[in-house]
Amino acid sequence: MSTLTATHALTAEGIREFSIARGEPTFLTERRLKALETFHALPLPGRKDELWRRVKLEEADLDLEAASERAGAASVAIKANDAAAQAGGFWGPVEDAVKHSPALLEAKWATEVYPAGNPGDIINRKGGKFHALNQALFDSGYVLHLPKGTQVAEPFSADFRTRGGKDGIFPHNLIVLEEGAEAVVLETYNSANGDA
Repeated sequence: MSTLTATHALTAEGIREFSIARGEPTFLTERRLKALETFHALPLPGRKDELWRRVKLEEADLDLEAASERAGAASVAIKANDAAAQAGGFWGPVEDAVKHSPALLEAKWATEVYPAGNPGDIINRKGGKFHALNQALFDSGYVLHLPKGTQVAEPFSADFRTRGGKDGIFPHNLIVLEEGAEAVVLETYNSANGDA
C-alpha cells in the first residue's frame, strides 16, 4: 500500500515557516496546523470507503515528498471583474483577501467543508485526509464575496497554472454569496508544459 512521507513541509515547523513567509495572520497559521494534525491522524482512504472504492491508491504515485517540498509552484490568474468591489464585496487572490478582507477570512475560511477551527474528534472531521493536506499546504486560490442581493452576470474567472511534473498544486478557494446573491465562477487548470 502507498505511504506518505513526512517531509519538512509536512511538519508543524514547516507549516509555520511557510505561513510566516506568506505574511499570513495567526488564525490562518493555526488552521493550517489543525489541518496538518488531521492529515497525520487520518488513515489513507481505502477500497471500503465509498468515495474511494474504485481508486487503486496502492498503484498511485503518491510522491508527496516531491509535491509538498515544491508547493508554491502554482499560481492563479484572476480575470478582472469590478462588480464585487462595486457592491461592497471582494474578488481576488487569497493573499489580497488577507490584506483587504481579513474579517471575512477569519469568519469563513475552513469552516464548512473542512472545519479546521473546530475542536473535537479528529477522525470524525469532515473532508478527509487529502482535503486536510490541501488545507495545510494551500498555496494559491481566490476569494469571492458578494453582499446580499448582488447579482453579477459577467463570470468571475480564475486560471490556475503549475509548472507540471511532480509539482504540488494546492489551491483553496472561498466563495461567500450572501442571501439573494448570484454569480458564475469559471476555473481552469493548466500546466506550463501542457501535461495538466
